[in-house]
Amino acid sequence: MNIESSVLAVLTSVIVGISAATIFYFKDKKIKEAAQGIRIILFMCRFFIVSILIFFLFAPLSVSKKETIQDPIFPVLIDNSRSISLMDSAFSNEFSLFENQLKKTLNGVDIKMLPFSSRINIGDSLTFNRQGTNLSATLNGLDDLFPSSNIGGALLISDGILTQGEMNIPTKEYPFYTIGVGDSSSFPDAKVKKAFHNDVVYLKNEFSVESVLSFEACEGQPQLIQLKFQGDVVDERTYTPTKMKDFFKFKSLISAKEKGVYPLEVTVSNTQKEQSIDNNKLIHFIKVKEKKQKILMVYDFPHPDVRLTKTALFGLSHLEVVSTNFTDRLKDCAEYNAVIMIGNATKNEDVKYWLEKIKTSKTGFIWVTGSKGSFNNEFVKFVRLDNSNDDVGLWLPNQFSLFKRTDGIKTLLEGNQRVNMPFGKWVIQGESTSLAKQTINGVQTDYDAIAFSHHQGVSFCMFLGEGYWRYGLRGEKIMSSLLHKAIDFVSVHIDNSKLKINGFDEFLQGEDVSFEAIYRNQSNELDNSGELKSILIRNDSIVEQSTFLKTDSAYRINFGLLIPGVYKVKVEIEKGGQQLKREKRFIVKEIKVESEHLSSNFERLRLISDKGTFNLWKDRDQTLSDLLESNRFKSITYVESITDLLLKHSWMLYFLIGLISIEWLIRKWQGTI
Repeated sequence: MNIESSVLAVLTSVIVGISAATIFYFKDKKIKEAAQGIRIILFMCRFFIVSILIFFLFAPLSVSKKETIQDPIFPVLIDNSRSISLMDSAFSNEFSLFENQLKKTLNGVDIKMLPFSSRINIGDSLTFNRQGTNLSATLNGLDDLFPSSNIGGALLISDGILTQGEMNIPTKEYPFYTIGVGDSSSFPDAKVKKAFHNDVVYLKNEFSVESVLSFEACEGQPQLIQLKFQGDVVDERTYTPTKMKDFFKFKSLISAKEKGVYPLEVTVSNTQKEQSIDNNKLIHFIKVKEKKQKILMVYDFPHPDVRLTKTALFGLSHLEVVSTNFTDRLKDCAEYNAVIMIGNATKNEDVKYWLEKIKTSKTGFIWVTGSKGSFNNEFVKFVRLDNSNDDVGLWLPNQFSLFKRTDGIKTLLEGNQRVNMPFGKWVIQGESTSLAKQTINGVQTDYDAIAFSHHQGVSFCMFLGEGYWRYGLRGEKIMSSLLHKAIDFVSVHIDNSKLKINGFDEFLQGEDVSFEAIYRNQSNELDNSGELKSILIRNDSIVEQSTFLKTDSAYRINFGLLIPGVYKVKVEIEKGGQQLKREKRFIVKEIKVESEHLSSNFERLRLISDKGTFNLWKDRDQTLSDLLESNRFKSITYVESITDLLLKHSWMLYFLIGLISIEWLIRKWQGTI
């Protein structure tokens, strides 16, 4: 450690210390009779005490050096997608042996095993069943994980197949090695690529399904194609490919015979030996409802927000849309599943009339409020601060569990478009949940913009202000999907039971399936004092029986990853000698993007292997040899200078206390105090 201070500070401290010690030496008459050695010790103690105290007044600094040795890092990116196991079933076992060989080869190197699919998943286990491969996001994410580390090189083990994003190869300062898994040759492969249909159909109605299949290296081989729905084979075709790469599509007209959720299954079979039959079947799920939804639109004047709503609703087979205006006096709204009001009525009593009819019939509603008139009623309160309107942006809170938000909705709603919002404070009545809040002058506020709520036995959705059509111009499908989900939300009858299960109706394969349950006691308070049991059922077979975990005032359960299918979860709790029971149905949708392409892209891996080498998996020992010859794996020593006030070092304080103690003890011993 070094001490930094000015020459003036040192000289001043020494001069003042000598002066003070000299004055005490001659002035202290009681110590004159002591031995010369004692008097010298006292002189030195007093000198150092005063000198140190004066020196501290000049704020001297201490400078020390800290050495840090950083071992070289070698990240290994392992493709954890389903296509790896489809093309090489032995890869999983062989990789464990390769990992041990790699650690022996690069002794002293910090090897980081990083599984990836759509992105790098640190800590993920190597299951080789993930869906989606995004090589660009993975390569870019590597530098985010190790921004200024001593990376000696990196290794990518993959089949080179890209199913997400675009391929942009970033430039790296270190060599990148690649190992190709699988085979780039073409093998016989019959696959079901797509099935186009409505997700919701109606009982006794016919609906169309268009199936698309592709065939590679199957020319001259007859293919049997079957379409199954509600347990029956509803269509069967035979097709013989005529080309190396061939396609076949056909339409089927199917009748929905029973209400519920049923799998639609498209399969293809042949006598050829295919590399994988994982893509020979495609399963989708279709909801069969009892009757069409009847929607009533209410508005007084043409407006772009009206056009946005009509574009989203008209022409759909499962919706019957009727239009009217605010001055219309309907006797009842009960025949409609939902009412959509756009804008405000010229007369405030017209809006109150409609809301009263909605409340009486317990019909859910959506209200795009507009920016003019009065908005005070029993569903929403508004205090206008002045007559102006603001152009506000939107932002989406992370916590929203009423339904799954469509991909891209966050990017769309948080874009540059603006909503014209009356200037004031909105209060939405009931159990309100906000989908979007207002951004005012670039500041994210807690003011609602799009919110869902339950009040007076009615489910409703508020689009505050006007101008949502601007978002429809940028993302028509996303806004249409949002309106459809809002209709589904408000058209469902409110569950007033004491025991409720909350959660999504649909999950994707690879997603954790979890639910929350609440129980309200006689005082309408949340109560989780009892044990809530659950039974998970798939296709009338029990999958598991378990118990919900208790949270602060509710219950929660996570079933983890489930295979695709139609499920229901039954729960029960005993309260007051009664057994309360509820059940919820949901589906897990199958994802098969990784079985779309089963021919490896080694050319892409060669492009990635910048400054490194590319080898096939069977030649992986050559990669180990290449790494062994590399001179990039060297430790780096970092020297850091640490500067701080000398006064902060505790040993200085202890030294000063020691000198004072010695001086005091000597004087006590000599009887001068």
